[in-house]
Amino acid sequence: MFKFENYFCFLLLILSTSCSESTYQKKETSQNHQIEITSKNPKAIEFFRKGEEQKLNNESRESKESFLSALRLDPNMVMALIEIPESNLVLRSQYRKKAAKNIVNANDFEKIYFAWDTLPNNNSAREKKQELSKKVIELYPNKIDGYLMLGQSFNPYDEKESIQGIKSFEKVLEIDPNNVLANSQIIRFNFGGSQNALKLKNDVDFFKSFDLLAKSTIDRLPNSLRTNLYIGNIYRNSYNFNDEYRIEMAKKLYDNCLKLVNLNGSSAKVNLIYQLARLNLQMGKIEEAFEMYSSAIDLSEGNGQKILANFRMFLAYIYIGDYFSAVKHINNFEKSLVNSGFTEEEILKCQVGLNNYKSIIFAHANQKQKALESLKTYKDFSKQLVAFYGLKENIHSQLISYPGPSILRWKEASPRSQLWNEIWVNILVGEHKKAELFQNKFENTFGDRQIHWDGILNVLQGNSEKGYSILRPMTFGYMQYFKSQALISLGEREKAKKVLDSVRQLPEGSIFSNLVVKRSSDLYKSL
Repeated sequence: MFKFENYFCFLLLILSTSCSESTYQKKETSQNHQIEITSKNPKAIEFFRKGEEQKLNNESRESKESFLSALRLDPNMVMALIEIPESNLVLRSQYRKKAAKNIVNANDFEKIYFAWDTLPNNNSAREKKQELSKKVIELYPNKIDGYLMLGQSFNPYDEKESIQGIKSFEKVLEIDPNNVLANSQIIRFNFGGSQNALKLKNDVDFFKSFDLLAKSTIDRLPNSLRTNLYIGNIYRNSYNFNDEYRIEMAKKLYDNCLKLVNLNGSSAKVNLIYQLARLNLQMGKIEEAFEMYSSAIDLSEGNGQKILANFRMFLAYIYIGDYFSAVKHINNFEKSLVNSGFTEEEILKCQVGLNNYKSIIFAHANQKQKALESLKTYKDFSKQLVAFYGLKENIHSQLISYPGPSILRWKEASPRSQLWNEIWVNILVGEHKKAELFQNKFENTFGDRQIHWDGILNVLQGNSEKGYSILRPMTFGYMQYFKSQALISLGEREKAKKVLDSVRQLPEGSIFSNLVVKRSSDLYKSL
């Protein structure tokens, strides 16, 4: 059973909503369900709402332009100062300071939202974010904002929390059935993430439940770029090597997205090309995939998009196990930074991420010296980036709260992350005693032992039984690979094959999964 128990009642509710409303009527209705924001300039509010919609569709350039237009008309507009998608963290800090200065003139919702948005979206802050969301709901029970905030305050990949998140988004749909964010989040909380991708591949009933909800959602929101793209991604990730329907659905939805972005020249086209590249990668069409990755780099608008497109290509090479090409492209991109026109901040962030990538890749390629050299360089640039931002306390929490995709890995610059990566690399290059010392230091310094490193360390040291007992409850793909190695050492080849089969089917995603997909596939075939 999937997570929302009253699914059919919910489906009847949303299907009962008229699909004949015009796009204009839907937008107007949706905005009537939102809390009014503070501004004396109606046109500024109009630009703000437009920016919100563009931001939802990952149209970063257009969104930023709309928020800037709102601020030109109303320089003290608190919500625009909070929401503007500014990647330059110095400028972002200035916007937020200005918002804080003007918060006294804001309404109750904006004051609470500012506090909510300031908190990082991690486990330690989720409870506080939920409390703030409930305050908004108490003040504005018939508006959608508080329910959206509450839903997003839960962890979608935690079984109990995801149920609570879904209930909040369902409440949004009772008020505004065509709300794009709530519709996409319900699908995400039920079917998103690598664990659900695996379940979608292997559990026919679970896939059918997704397919039913996906179709009804697309029928109601046929022109929503976010909805088409996100659902297309899940169809792609659910591909199980034999059901071509899933690939066909992904292609169909990507084609819909392509029409939408070509219609208005949307900057979201680069992200769409990246998703198409991932689809080709999933199907084994390697050459076509990398042509698309190159195209995404060429079409990138602005420094942020160009940097992200390059890192996505690095990840793709890691996914197919081509470490040589990954490092080659990383080195070429690193050399280009000098004449790139990037800011000092952007170059520092790139250097942290690039060298973090290299240390991890070299460690997995059994190139000890290069791995340790890259590790040192990554740590040096990390210290420079921390100094650049002037961070002295709560460095880790502050960095992870900053906007930006995690795949760039510049948020690994905190002392905590540096030590965490140092444990990882030293385990893989065979410096097991050093790794144990670093592991103890991590526990003494930060108060929590990274038990998964103990599991992998024991497996690589030949303590298979102990390593397996530690890794056994862990379902994360990267840990699963080492769990399979322990099982093989214990003579449990059939159990190992089942574990490897689950890992080799993982879609292209994070560096952790990408590092073990090809390895798992090769080991599976050898068994």
